[in-house]
Amino acid sequence: MLPTQLIPYCQYTVKAVIGALLLGLQCRQRGQKGFHGASVAVDPESRVTPWLIACWLSAVLLGFRRAHGFLRGFYNLARSLSRP
Repeated sequence: MLPTQLIPYCQYTVKAVIGALLLGLQCRQRGQKGFHGASVAVDPESRVTPWLIACWLSAVLLGFRRAHGFLRGFYNLARSLSRP
């Protein structure tokens, strides 16, 4: 049995989660706030909510923070993303 907190994550693929996060980024670049635009843009039967997308973003960011030391060994994380 999985903990109740993990149940929503079992029905979505990594591709779906990252896709929803990228949709949220696109909506933010257009001036929208929150994740409502991204939740509307995905398949309506997926029942993705803005709150769920925010939880996914938190989980992904936490994972990157925890793996920062490991990733630093493979990538130059000090380089700015705006420079080529």
